[in-house]
Amino acid sequence: MRIVCYALLDPSEAYVAERTLLGEDPLRISRAAICDAGSEGIYLFSCDDQWRVVWDTWAESVEHALRQAAHQFPRTSKQWIWVIPGS
Repeated sequence: MRIVCYALLDPSEAYVAERTLLGEDPLRISRAAICDAGSEGIYLFSCDDQWRVVWDTWAESVEHALRQAAHQFPRTSKQWIWVIPGS
C-alpha cells in the first residue's frame, strides 16, 4: 500500500473508538491516513498516536475517502498532508 495523504487530527476534538481492530477498548484516534491498495481500492485508516490502526474504511476513490474522513472527523478537511502529489 502507498500512503496518499495523512492528517494529525485536531487535538481539541476527542475521537474515541469504542471497538477497535486491536481489541483494546477504548482507544483515542489522533491520526488518519488514506492509502492506495492498487486494485483493492483505497483505504481510510484511523490510527492512535503511534500510528496503530484502530479501524479502517474501504473507499472506491481518494475523493470518496476524503468525504468519509470529513464525515467522521469534521475538522480535518484542511489538515491533510499530501505524500503523492496530484492525487
